Amino acid sequence: MEIKTKKIGKHTLVALNGRLDIGHSDEVEAKLLDDVQSGQGDILINLENISYISSSGIRIFVGMVRELEKQGRKLKLCCITPPVKKYLM
Repeated sequence: MEIKTKKIGKHTLVALNGRLDIGHSDEVEAKLLDDVQSGQGDILINLENISYISSSGIRIFVGMVRELEKQGRKLKLCCITPPVKKYLM
C-alpha cells in the first residue's frame, strides 16, 4: 500500500494506491489518524488507485468521519473506481 499526503492550505489530500484490505488497514489507519490529529481542515482521500476495499477499509473511513465531525471537519472521498464504488454505495 502506498500512501501519499499533501497539504493544500489547511486541508489534507491523501492518495492511496493498492488494495485497502485487512493486510493494509493498520498502516492506513495509523497514517490517516495522524493526519486527523495534526491537521485543521478537511481530509480528501483520492481512491483513484484503489482496486479493492474490504470491510476493514470501510471501518477506517467510518471512524474518521466520527472523529472529524467532533472537530467540525469533514472526510471527503473522490475518484472512486467502479469496483470500490459498489462496496460504498
